Amino acid sequence: MPPPHTGANICEIASNMLLDWGIEKKLFSITLDNAGANLCFIEHLKKSLVLKKALLCSGEFFHNRCCAHILNLIVQDGLKCIDESVHFVRSSVAYVKASQARKVKFLECCKQLDIPSQKGLHGDVSTRWNSTYHMLDSAIVYQTAFQQLELVDKNFKVCPSNEDWKKIEHLCSFLKHFNDITELLSGSKYPTANLYFHNVWKIHLSLLKMINQGEDYVKKMAQEMKKKFDKYWDSYSIILAIAVVFDPRYKLIFVRYAFDKIYSLDSTAMEKFNLVKSTLARLFEEYRCMEITEEERGFQSHAIEDNTVGDVLDWEELSMYESSTTTVIQDKSELDLYLEEPRIKDPIKHYDVLAFWKSQGSKYRDLSRMARDVLTIPVSTVASESAFSARGRVIDKYRSKLLPTNAEALICLRDWMFGVDFRAEPVDDASDLANALGNVLSLDVSGDTNITVEPTQRSSNASTAANV
Repeated sequence: MPPPHTGANICEIASNMLLDWGIEKKLFSITLDNAGANLCFIEHLKKSLVLKKALLCSGEFFHNRCCAHILNLIVQDGLKCIDESVHFVRSSVAYVKASQARKVKFLECCKQLDIPSQKGLHGDVSTRWNSTYHMLDSAIVYQTAFQQLELVDKNFKVCPSNEDWKKIEHLCSFLKHFNDITELLSGSKYPTANLYFHNVWKIHLSLLKMINQGEDYVKKMAQEMKKKFDKYWDSYSIILAIAVVFDPRYKLIFVRYAFDKIYSLDSTAMEKFNLVKSTLARLFEEYRCMEITEEERGFQSHAIEDNTVGDVLDWEELSMYESSTTTVIQDKSELDLYLEEPRIKDPIKHYDVLAFWKSQGSKYRDLSRMARDVLTIPVSTVASESAFSARGRVIDKYRSKLLPTNAEALICLRDWMFGVDFRAEPVDDASDLANALGNVLSLDVSGDTNITVEPTQRSSNASTAANV
């Protein structure tokens, strides 16, 4: 959009788009990062839609913050208190990568110690916390190679000690949870809303344990991360906590179990559970009072893989906890009936939660509509942002001066040929894409057409080829 990129201007353009697309009264939520203009935009848009009675619960669940951005902020705050051992690793990696001669000497050390050199060393950048994790993770593999380099290179004086390496291993295992969860919640091939609660709970539990039981060099880091966690996720996201209730493997009992698990470390845990429970009932009542249309019944499902990170919980322990807290409810609603049904006890590797609710549409008419809307909330903006990051695959060093219309035509061609998810394509498609682009740039778009275009003319005709 043209400048200025103020919240009011973004709201005006977005509102016009919603009207053009005919979805102004079909919105449930919007997921944004923490940019100041976005906060202003969402405030304007929410007020406008509430006046038109287009949002449930007066827009209480309309705005969702991008989980990947919040995780980035949490870890970035922690890395400000990073231990000195990390600086030694950073300096060691920078020393080796500073010249070709040093790289050769380092590879010789790896060869002498029989260490595979395929993984390589990774530097880090200040704006991407996970680059620091990948730097530490790659450096650990070459611990003995660095120590060998220290013996053969008198100028290498920043090698971490054995004690430093132990700290790095501990720190790496701590940061790995955040890295794995960031990747999981940034997925685009499966619903992510039902994955939010137990992974954020796992982070919360990890931070509390690190603060209370961790080593001093990690404790200060965890304390800073906990401050940022409390700023954004003190009460978790209520609507995304509700989303895990609609996963038949977890239900409401897991939310209670999770908060009960951290009650000894966080005295407000049960208040948070009661808030989730009361909000769930209130939102269901809104859906129960809504009229249903045939169009609303037809949401599609896709086979997905359960991407729960690690052993998030002890399933046997959860089952025992469930049996000890079961209560009988009279005059039951759809929500009560669903919650009373036995959970799917075992963690299923390939579980399609949307297909489950599609199959339950006739049994739980109102609840299935609510589940459809809640489960399809994207918890991260990473997937949509990456869709606009195809520059390097189109405007490479051979096509660095493409006109905007031609660049757009090439991106559209890629979309039509291989689908919308650029990242999902295997490497083997690169040669097919290059051949296809060559045909397009030469206007060879059909078997019956044999048109030759001079190289100087190719750029100006690319958009025509794409339109054909």
